[in-house]
Amino acid sequence: MTDNQTTPKKPTDEKSVALTVRLDENLVNEFKRVCAEKDYSQSFVIRELIKKYLADNKQRDLFR
Repeated sequence: MTDNQTTPKKPTDEKSVALTVRLDENLVNEFKRVCAEKDYSQSFVIRELIKKYLADNKQRDLFR
């Protein structure tokens, strides 16, 4: 991983939970390929996308 791809440390009292989603196999394979190509973990990408989604109030309604 390069310097700009480091994951910040979380406070020790912050608990993590697992989130399970069902995805089309082709979508998963493409996602895995791109993550590997960019040298990002899949979990890191998902976390960052969720943070971005929550921070962008205009984007919250995906179907508008």
